[in-house]
Amino acid sequence: EILKLCGVNVFDEPYLVRRVIVSVQDSYFRMKEIGPFNITIDNVIDVTSLLVQLELDRVAFLKKISPSGLLYCVECETALADVSCAECHDAMCNGCMVATHS
Repeated sequence: EILKLCGVNVFDEPYLVRRVIVSVQDSYFRMKEIGPFNITIDNVIDVTSLLVQLELDRVAFLKKISPSGLLYCVECETALADVSCAECHDAMCNGCMVATHS
């Protein structure tokens, strides 16, 4: 359920599962410290940080499997990627990012 809410497909991105598991485990131990009656989503898990880390892990994986170690824009395929889109998870140059996501 958490993986689906974070936009992680277990079959396509198994390398991201560990990051989510660690985050859930950390949340459990924070809940044990705070106590079950004082729990809010804000004091147990940092959702924004988790989503940023997932995106960074995606980019790191793509760089790792790239033969050159570089990421090229998925749109123009000639420029180096500067940005990773949090919505579609594509790596793009600034020009293509603005053209396709504005």
